[in-house]
Amino acid sequence: MTLEEYKVKNKLSYYVLGQKLGCEGINPAVSAQRYAKGKRFPRPKMIIKIEKLTNNQVTMRDILDEYIKKNN
Repeated sequence: MTLEEYKVKNKLSYYVLGQKLGCEGINPAVSAQRYAKGKRFPRPKMIIKIEKLTNNQVTMRDILDEYIKKNN
């Protein structure tokens, strides 16, 4: 499952998803959206946070596959 699919399935906004992932900065929604859309590949600590938040419904492999798909 992709992070975007998880967001939709759980009816989360990008802002709420960003907060739950602990994204810092002015607007956590921007970082969460970039991760979910495959525009930015998360650092290892963020991948661990994503896996914990989603109870391994979204894994590192899912994130990598989505990133490769969007950036090739």
